[in-house]
Amino acid sequence: MMSEKIKLDHYSPYFLLKVDGKALEKQGNSISLEITENLNTPSILSFTIDTSFKNHLHDLKEFYDILDNIKEGKIVEGYIGYFNDSDKLKKPYFSGKIVGISPNFSASGLPSLTVESYDNLHFLKKKMPITASERKIYLEESYDEIIKKIMKRNNLEEGKIDSAPFKKDSETQKTEVSDYDLLNSLANRLGYEFFIRDEKFYFRKPGDLKDKKGISAPATPPGVSFQ
Repeated sequence: MMSEKIKLDHYSPYFLLKVDGKALEKQGNSISLEITENLNTPSILSFTIDTSFKNHLHDLKEFYDILDNIKEGKIVEGYIGYFNDSDKLKKPYFSGKIVGISPNFSASGLPSLTVESYDNLHFLKKKMPITASERKIYLEESYDEIIKKIMKRNNLEEGKIDSAPFKKDSETQKTEVSDYDLLNSLANRLGYEFFIRDEKFYFRKPGDLKDKKGISAPATPPGVSFQ
């Protein structure tokens, strides 16, 4: 009996990058991708476009066209999976905004471009009361109520928010204490974990890294890398 032919695409990793909803095409360039995740800290997606794989470089027009389309603040979505598993590519594994762009012009004359983006946890660090009148005061509210107010003002979608295991309390977000710092403080008091996955915010009791719906928490080592 002839053995069944192995389908190599079953084991072939695949990734897709979108910038402001538009797929980033390789167009003969090499694109490498790295995603780094840790609990209670912003996730990072970085990618590098290397033009050294191009077989023609008569001018740098195409490279500057890429630079024109990749700007700080634009939304980046990263999809990862396998060729045969299209369901993994329906929702982004990572969604965030570009915070850094580093063009590199080497001695060989073949330029490359490295782009770094952070998820929404990073931008919570910028939301804070600057003056005494802007302080956020929570009177007799439970931690989950406070967290949901932070989510609302930062346009975060709720994934899973566990209720705190004690009575209502009062909390004041002092001057220059960011929304991120307040969330981190609440998590440390409770021994909870928080992260963003599938563009949803999670604040929950730690456990076996999976809730009843099968949502995995980010791994503590550096995440994944593709080329």
